[in-house]
Amino acid sequence: MLRGPLKTNPSTPVKSVSFAGVTRASGDENSAAIAASATVSPSRTPLTEAQRYACGILSAVGYKNNEICTAIPCSPQSVIKWKRRLSQTGAVDDSPRSGRPRLISAELQSQVVKHALHTKFTTPKQIKRELHLSVSPRTIRRSLNEQGVYGRVARVTPPLKPIHAKRRLSFSEGYSNWDNDRWATVLWSDETSIWMGTHGRVWVQRRKNTAREPENTIPRQKHPPKVHMWGCFCSGGVGGCEVFEDNLESKGMKAILQKHLLASSEKEDRAQKSEGQRGTYIGVKD
Repeated sequence: MLRGPLKTNPSTPVKSVSFAGVTRASGDENSAAIAASATVSPSRTPLTEAQRYACGILSAVGYKNNEICTAIPCSPQSVIKWKRRLSQTGAVDDSPRSGRPRLISAELQSQVVKHALHTKFTTPKQIKRELHLSVSPRTIRRSLNEQGVYGRVARVTPPLKPIHAKRRLSFSEGYSNWDNDRWATVLWSDETSIWMGTHGRVWVQRRKNTAREPENTIPRQKHPPKVHMWGCFCSGGVGGCEVFEDNLESKGMKAILQKHLLASSEKEDRAQKSEGQRGTYIGVKD
């Protein structure tokens, strides 16, 4: 493909070139091929790269605008546009385009972000209603994403007080020097609750890596209507389990431990001794 305007050489013999019913004298042997390859598109479709180059090249070798329009075919405005672009830049690439104008201004975007971070537990639809915006919820969502504020499902956290968190941290630091063999002698137990009924997700607008921040989480109720299950496990597998409906109190916990914990530890102890390992350790007080 030739790039840039063509200039005829006076010493080159002039030959007759004919295309699309138009005959002109040209000193360039490529003109006929250029014109032939350019006559492929209707006049109302965007010109191909070859057709754009043909506008400038054929004009440079002596063809008039109306003759080029008939040969390609295209409008006179297209011929003028592309031969000027080729002459000025040496190429026929499209100019950069600004794209669709933004529907939300920078000031309004800042207002949306402040509202989302202040309200926290909201959605783009709610923001649209509360701020009386004319843009769609999807536009609000994209604006928040651009500012690093994302819609996520809020984490449910237990109602820990500072003293609880301090004790848990102290526990983990106190056993930080234990190796895998010592941890293999521990029988772990815990209980969980399954809420009855349907519970929807709560969305929160937050920034990255802030999922566990208190203002981005939902406090978990201590005793909602639910079914409870207690279970235990160790490095060798799972132990016994208990399903109950009443809230777990000290008396009920003691009964569960007497029923399952000791039996599970003895079962695991026998399995470990048969493999030459240390016995299971349980920390249970009557």
